[in-house]
Amino acid sequence: MSELSFDGLPDIPQVQTLARMASGIWDHEDVVALWVGGSLATGRADAYSDIDLRVAVRPARVSAWRDPDFVALLSVPCVGSYFRAFGEAAFLYHLLLANGDIYDFFVQTTEREPFGEPVVVLGCRDDDFAARLDQTPKTVDRELPIADPPIIRQQIVDFWVNSHKHRKVLHRGLDLLLLTGLHNDRSALTRLWNVLATGRDSGNRAPTIHGLTAIMRAVDELMGPDALRIVGGPTANREDICSAVEQIRDEVSRVGRLLAERLGFDYPDVLEETVRSGWSTFRAEA
Repeated sequence: MSELSFDGLPDIPQVQTLARMASGIWDHEDVVALWVGGSLATGRADAYSDIDLRVAVRPARVSAWRDPDFVALLSVPCVGSYFRAFGEAAFLYHLLLANGDIYDFFVQTTEREPFGEPVVVLGCRDDDFAARLDQTPKTVDRELPIADPPIIRQQIVDFWVNSHKHRKVLHRGLDLLLLTGLHNDRSALTRLWNVLATGRDSGNRAPTIHGLTAIMRAVDELMGPDALRIVGGPTANREDICSAVEQIRDEVSRVGRLLAERLGFDYPDVLEETVRSGWSTFRAEA
């Protein structure tokens, strides 16, 4: 497959830019293979999907790709980027192009194994490397682990302990800081919702669209519009903030008790009562 082919890609606007870019990259003789991964390879891409473009080069030439001339290399100017190295044999450039496309541009040597992901090969000049690409999985199992009762109970304990600190933050007049605490509360609740919906635990999932999409879809199916009502309330003043704290607490209490019954652990009743009592006292004195 010494000539490029884009036959396996969906009909979305990004593919037009990709075709121009890939053709320019393919003109470099040190490039052995070009392929795409991610949603483009699984058929789930849409008009806003990132492009996961992978490049394999000959080992002796990899250093030339550590800081490529993107102005010359790309068919569209790059307006922002960040770089990550994986040793000396692989580099990732996360690129935002002037047309709005986002690229995960990954360069590796042919000595390194390709990512274990579904791929669509655009071109390959080496039969051995082509065979290795062909062996990458056609699907990726991203199923989360089954929820572990002690871990879920500890998550609930952590929520109440951290929530108890909200009164201290408000007492010190740090209302804006409490928004950070509410963000953590919402994340904890979302994790519990997902366990209730799927029986699986997302853990401390990376806050990315890729990592959270399935979780949010499960929560949306479980809760419907109530999810946004509970975690998306206004926080424009102290009364709003206090109301948001209380709504999330009520829902963690409800979901936590359901999970305790379902997973067979003791719900931390005394802890919740202590936090609620302290909050009531604080609110009465404020």
